[in-house]
Amino acid sequence: MKPQVIKTNYHTHTYLCKHAIGEASDYVKRAVELHYNVIAITDHGPFTEELAQIVHSRRMSLEAYQTMYLPSLQQAKQLFHQEIEVLSGVEIEYLHALDGLYPMFLKDMDLLILGQHYIVDDDGTYKSVYDRLTARQIEIYADTIVEALQTGMFAILAHPEIYAWDKVVFDDDCKKAAEKIIDAAVKHHVVLEINANGIRNAIHFDKLLDGGQDFPYPRRAFWKMAKAKGAKVIINDDAHAPNRIQDQYTLQAYQLAAEEGIEWLDDVDIQSFYSKRDE
Repeated sequence: MKPQVIKTNYHTHTYLCKHAIGEASDYVKRAVELHYNVIAITDHGPFTEELAQIVHSRRMSLEAYQTMYLPSLQQAKQLFHQEIEVLSGVEIEYLHALDGLYPMFLKDMDLLILGQHYIVDDDGTYKSVYDRLTARQIEIYADTIVEALQTGMFAILAHPEIYAWDKVVFDDDCKKAAEKIIDAAVKHHVVLEINANGIRNAIHFDKLLDGGQDFPYPRRAFWKMAKAKGAKVIINDDAHAPNRIQDQYTLQAYQLAAEEGIEWLDDVDIQSFYSKRDE
């Protein structure tokens, strides 16, 4: 199964996250060139000032969110409204330290993507998923995702198997976590994302698996489980530069899905998802 035409991308960053390049309008122009129907600008959402001092993650500040990010999204919507649907959002963690910000995000923008890059360990410290996680920490990751999806705040779960980044073998602990995550996504109608940036990162950091046929994410074992459970799936660029929208790694992600017989969505009905949450 090969994509006849790719028409959407819901995972797009900008220079404001401090590890990407390009304005929101640059990504929209690229999507217009590709004749896309929808592009969502979903840069990393800001942390509270207190959390930012504890977790040193590269992302925009709250001030930049208010004074630069939101205006740039509105401008892109206005400039390109006749050519493409531009959606506004952020990719954000689910952490109780951010509970005060989620209502603001949902009021300001069209959607939230859950991108869980940190967990709160049993001792209260924050742990990056890019570090080698123990079996207990993988369990915490999965339980955090389940709790997050129950809130109805997140329409898409980005790179859901990122917890296996440093796992050569997708072992029983990984599979137990995958089962929890996929079941929660199915139950709460959240779309799971096959993330093309995982392929880019695997190549860049020399993390190729199975003779170069598999990746820490997207991990074939996870997506076999998602297919078996009937999860909704979207394929996203996770673009950190305009030329990474529909690049060779995006096409590899589609090819991986095709090889596994996974049916993916052409688009996500964001309005319907949030209208059900409000009922």
